[in-house]
Amino acid sequence: MKTKIRVPLLAMFFCCVASYCADAPKKQWEAMDYGPFLSMTLNLGSKANGSENPVLKALVIKLGDKEHPAYIAYDTDTMRVATAWTGGFIDWKGTIFNGNHHAQPKPAGPILFQSNNGPGWGIDGKFDDPREASRGPMPREMTQYKGLYRNGDKIVLSYAAGDCNVLEMPSLDWRGGIVREFNLSPSTKALSLLALEYTEDPGSPKATIGAASFYTADTKHKWTGTGLFGDSKIEFKSEKGRVNVVIPPHDKPVAFKFYILTNPGPLDGNGIVAFAQDLEKLTHGGPDLWPETVETQGTLGKEEGPYVVDTLTIPEKNPWNSWMRIGGFDFFADGKRAALCTWSGDVWIVSGIDDALGKLTWKRFAAGLYQPLGLKIVDDKIYCTCRDQIVKLHDLNGDRFCADQHGDMRVAEEAHARKREVFDHAFHIARDFGRRKQVGIAFDKRSVHENK
Repeated sequence: MKTKIRVPLLAMFFCCVASYCADAPKKQWEAMDYGPFLSMTLNLGSKANGSENPVLKALVIKLGDKEHPAYIAYDTDTMRVATAWTGGFIDWKGTIFNGNHHAQPKPAGPILFQSNNGPGWGIDGKFDDPREASRGPMPREMTQYKGLYRNGDKIVLSYAAGDCNVLEMPSLDWRGGIVREFNLSPSTKALSLLALEYTEDPGSPKATIGAASFYTADTKHKWTGTGLFGDSKIEFKSEKGRVNVVIPPHDKPVAFKFYILTNPGPLDGNGIVAFAQDLEKLTHGGPDLWPETVETQGTLGKEEGPYVVDTLTIPEKNPWNSWMRIGGFDFFADGKRAALCTWSGDVWIVSGIDDALGKLTWKRFAAGLYQPLGLKIVDDKIYCTCRDQIVKLHDLNGDRFCADQHGDMRVAEEAHARKREVFDHAFHIARDFGRRKQVGIAFDKRSVHENK
């Protein structure tokens, strides 16, 4: 009895991962629809001493619409809002985008506000940063990013602040301002949330509308108003160049929201929704963003020996202009489906892998991950090794997903520091999530994290 080992060929696409592909279509990185969020390292320009000011683990969420675009960037190491802006998305600089090995993307529109590197939440009134050189994730007793839920275009973040579980959803106000909405579990500790940093004392509230207090603050960019709605015991407090939201200990869940309005004009309350919605309802799946599938036809290998290589044809042309630079793949238990991740942040599922390969059906499953180059399927759950974290993708209602993660990995500042173990899709994911790993980003300082 003769047995042939049939291996599907995808390796030809790996070369694009190792280096920039000079033959790629012009500005394919810009034409791609990345979905409602994109994880990256974001460069906020230079500090006063001339050094770079990166947000190493930036989660950039798209707000608004095509006519009125806006963006908010969270630092998932510290759970602060690092910046928000309007207009253009990013300037597309960086190895993964335009091939530049010595740059990271910057916001391409006017900055609304930004914050310095440091804790986004304080415990019992303390915002001390215990991290060495202010790099890497905060200690878990302070904050811990757990992941996100996608419900259509809406993104709900899940994280912990102290002993409190937090759900947060950002959105865009009709005036062009940013809205941050929160659901908090009970907490035994007093919590403080950074709402805004300023360069001058904002003084007393400019106006009060119901339970909302508005401050004016010079953030180096524009005059900004901040309004708070929610439990009457939650209040703004201005100190040391910051406007914080102060939340006392509470034995019941609480919900609140606040607005950050640039050039708010007359604060008459028009159009302001003064209640925070139940965000838990948005954590069970929603409309599918990518219902379409793409079909291709594979090719069976014609080798005569015991080792045969089949070809699964990649859907290079697809409705979202996804740049199909495959990083890793693995098979589901049925052997007829596989999952693949791309350098540009996608995860796709291909079905129809049989002895004919006559009809391969490709479904876009996830998008917006930070350069996933490794993928492993364990108990039919998809895990990806990204530059910033290990991500587990949950399939909700058949076509929706949320992601949780093990984010103790650091994004280092030296170039080419990504370890071989981070490339390897078989990284012992079933038994070892606890190891701390370091991956590389090109900036001017060496990370304090030891390469072990």
